Amino acid sequence: MTGSPGAAASDVDPRVLRRYAGYVDAAAVVLVCLGSGVLAGWAWRVDRLTTVLPGTASMRPNTAVCLVASGLALWLGRAGTPPRWRRLGGCAAASVVLITTGTLAEYAAGVSPGLDTILFGADPGLAIQRYPGRMAPHTALGLLFLGAAQLVLPGPPAVSGARVVTGQVLSLAAGAVGVLGLYGHAYAVPEFQNPLGLTAMAVHTALAITVGAIGSFVARPAVGLARILTTRARTAMMTRRILLAALFVPPGLGWLRVLGENRDLYGTELGVALLVAVNVTIFVVLLFATGAAAVRLEARHRRAEAELAWHSAAAAMAEAAPDAMVGVDNDGTVVLVNAEAERLFGYPRAEMLGRPVEVFVPPGVHPADPHRATGGVLCVRRKDGAEIPTQISVSALHTGGRRLVVAAVHDVSDRIRYETQLREKNAQLQQANQAKDAFLAAMSHELRTPLNSIIGFTGTLLMGLPGPVNDEQAHQLRLVETAGQHLLCLIDDILQLAKIEAGQLDLHPEPTDCGATVQEVTEYMRPLADHKGLPLITDLPEQTCTATVDRRALSQILINLIGNAIKFTDAGHVHVGLTRDQPRTPWTVTISDTGPGIDPAEHTRIFEAFHRAATARHHDGTGLGLFICHTLAERMACPIRLTSSPGEGTTVTLVLPE
Repeated sequence: MTGSPGAAASDVDPRVLRRYAGYVDAAAVVLVCLGSGVLAGWAWRVDRLTTVLPGTASMRPNTAVCLVASGLALWLGRAGTPPRWRRLGGCAAASVVLITTGTLAEYAAGVSPGLDTILFGADPGLAIQRYPGRMAPHTALGLLFLGAAQLVLPGPPAVSGARVVTGQVLSLAAGAVGVLGLYGHAYAVPEFQNPLGLTAMAVHTALAITVGAIGSFVARPAVGLARILTTRARTAMMTRRILLAALFVPPGLGWLRVLGENRDLYGTELGVALLVAVNVTIFVVLLFATGAAAVRLEARHRRAEAELAWHSAAAAMAEAAPDAMVGVDNDGTVVLVNAEAERLFGYPRAEMLGRPVEVFVPPGVHPADPHRATGGVLCVRRKDGAEIPTQISVSALHTGGRRLVVAAVHDVSDRIRYETQLREKNAQLQQANQAKDAFLAAMSHELRTPLNSIIGFTGTLLMGLPGPVNDEQAHQLRLVETAGQHLLCLIDDILQLAKIEAGQLDLHPEPTDCGATVQEVTEYMRPLADHKGLPLITDLPEQTCTATVDRRALSQILINLIGNAIKFTDAGHVHVGLTRDQPRTPWTVTISDTGPGIDPAEHTRIFEAFHRAATARHHDGTGLGLFICHTLAERMACPIRLTSSPGEGTTVTLVLPE
């Protein structure tokens, strides 16, 4: 019953824990608010705050201080509170103990050193009392129990069960004092209100002590005496029911009986008879309900027996498991093996049972420790001394009061061999891929130099600098120039692809006037549109559009997108826009055309390398342009979206970062 919280927390009902945690919070708030309200009543002479019921005792200022300190100790002593604040709560509980101990010492010694009148000592409401400002002796006793309980309870979550039980016993003692005070006021019994004839306990003082005592009792609900009320067992539920009835039903019925007799509704004999009859009726109903719960508990017991039989069947299944099964107890002794374990380790079953598990595993590895044994590849020793790589899955079982660790040992020799071969193949492929990238980069550079010369000399011939050429010669030269430009674009795409795959793509984002960049690229591409007779429409804002991008990469993206729009549009127009929806939303570049469009089924692959849409296969190209655009946009955090349908053209949207 007083086990550690770690052991107790496994079988407690989390709903009950949450309910009790909420009550602890509420009790702390009630104590602080009630004590603060009484202090305010003394400060501003509000009798309704110091004396709840007219004609009864008032709560003393030092009592109110103790309630505030006790509420703070209860709030700061909750589980999960940082140690620094918990220590502050312990100091608040210690102050309650000091104040109440001093008060009891004053009563015992018959002295009055003036400690009771430090607060509001000149108040006439205190001066008329026999002991001005001094709390009642049983009030001091109840608060002493409460403060001592809170002083014992605060601590780390692993606080010992003995400390918790001590604190809970002190809480019960404080609750008994508070309940007696409440009974004294409820039944008008002076002996309970003022047992020594010195100073009476106020009704809200009795209520506060009772509330604080219950809050302290359930502050550690998973440990000690309170655990009886919080476990998942059916008996805990029955205990909660009967305890609530025992706490509230007889006192409530007794109060109703006294109230009825005082108002002459019935005589003493009838009152006693009614009290007994109602009590018997209620508790008979509770007993029948408890009996029904016991029947359900018996049904659960039978289900547990059936589950035990199932576990026996599961043990038989483990014997036929394809993996080696080894059971180890807390001492590290092998207590269970199956036939596959005999085959894997090379030992007869009789030789394995009773031996230390270290015989079968390398030093530093203990299968009884699930955290160290599960997941990785471990080598086990066979009888002949050979080590076999295995993967061990470990689970802990608690049966018959014992802890048993069962390890499923799977031979992974073949898997490791295949993984080694796969790693070697991957390394070879990576080397081949690096060689391919290096070759493409070198060849691209080697091809660009003579190709630029060919294009340059072709342009020189077309300008007639070496001499005039006729129309047929000019036509052939233009074909050479067009083919050279196409080949140069292809080489540039291959070079860019090699840089991307080699991780050598170097971007430098900086604030850029994107409107000017879009305008420059559009004007650069306009001759190509004019050559096909396509209107190239631009829609640019008047204000400056600034975004953090790499200007060169943005230009390359726009050239590829606008070039594709012009290439695949035979009639209609190409539109380039730079807009944004709201003043503080990102700018977007939109390129739309009236071309053949793209089937939605191809949208997910259109930005892959070397993939070309079905409608584009009769045009020249490699399928690298959109892949390069998408990669550059992704590196600059510029989402790129495609909207297209066959026969309705294509719209590509590039969202620029702010």
